[in-house]
Amino acid sequence: MQETNRILLQKSAQDFTQRLMDSHLYDSEELVIENTDVLIQDIKFFFKENNFDTALTSLNLALIMQHCETRADNKTPSIVHQLSQVSYTISQLAAEVHIENPEAVITINITHDLGEDFGLKPKGLKLYSLDKNISDSPQLNVICSDFNTITKKYDGEERQYANENDYYNAQKDSENCSLAKLYDTIHNLATQVSVMSREKCVERILEIRVILNDYINDVTERYPAQEQAYKSCQTMLNTLCQIGSYQIVYDKTGKPLPSIDDIKEEEPQTGFALPPGLDPIALSVSRILKQLQSLPHPNSPARSCSAA
Repeated sequence: MQETNRILLQKSAQDFTQRLMDSHLYDSEELVIENTDVLIQDIKFFFKENNFDTALTSLNLALIMQHCETRADNKTPSIVHQLSQVSYTISQLAAEVHIENPEAVITINITHDLGEDFGLKPKGLKLYSLDKNISDSPQLNVICSDFNTITKKYDGEERQYANENDYYNAQKDSENCSLAKLYDTIHNLATQVSVMSREKCVERILEIRVILNDYINDVTERYPAQEQAYKSCQTMLNTLCQIGSYQIVYDKTGKPLPSIDDIKEEEPQTGFALPPGLDPIALSVSRILKQLQSLPHPNSPARSCSAA
C-alpha cells in the first residue's frame, strides 16, 4: 500500500472510531445488539470509502449466511462477532498501528467462521466474489487461501488440524491469519462470561497462557512490520485473562474487580479505542459484574466500574 493511501486509510479509520463514539449507539452491549443494523451500515461506509470491495462482498455474504443466527447467549446476532473484530482492526489502524494488508485481515475477520458453521469452502468464497465482480487477482487468491488456513474444520467434515497447537502453528504461515486469529481470540475471551462454564473459562485462559505468548513472539519475529499490532493484541489478551481470573476465583477470594479505568491505567492499550459496547475490556468487565451480582458475595462486593 502506498504511503498516501495508508495516510488516507488511517484518517478514515480515525473518523470511523470517532463516529462510533460520538453516536452513543454502542455504549453498552445491549445497545450494540439493538443497533446492529446501524453498525453494519457504519462498517459498509468505511469499506466503500476505502475501496475495500472484497471485504464488502464478504460481509454481504456473511449477512446472508448468518441471517437470524445468534451467539451462544441466544440474543446477540451472530454477525456481531465479526463486526466486533472488524472494529478492532479498524481501531488499530486509527491508532497508527501498521497492518500490512488491512483489507485481507478484515475479510478474514468476516469470513473465518463461515466454513465451520455453514460449510463454505474457499472455492465457494471465490466463486461468490467473482460473481459480484471482484477481480480474479492475487489478493483474492490470498484471501481464499487464508480462509482455508483459519478454518479448523468444515461443517460436517473432520477437523483439519490434530490439536490447537497444530492449528496455531498453521496460522503462523500467514501474515494475515496470524493477526486475524488474535482479534478472534480477543472477542471470544471478552464474551466467554455467562455463556461458558467455569471449567471452560479456565481452559481457555490456560490455553492462551500456554500457546499464545510464544505464538506472538514467533509471528513477531516472522512478520516484524506488524510487531506493534501483535504486541497490542498480546497486552489485550493478557489483560482479559487477568480480568477473567478475578471472576473465576471471586467466590473463593472475594477480591473485588478493579474499575475499567484502573485496569487501563495499569495495562495501557494501543488501539481498541471503541465505545464500551465494543471495547473488549469494558465488555468483559460488564459481563462479569452482571454475573457477580447474581452470586452471594463472600466478603466484599465488586466495585462498580466507570465508563471506558
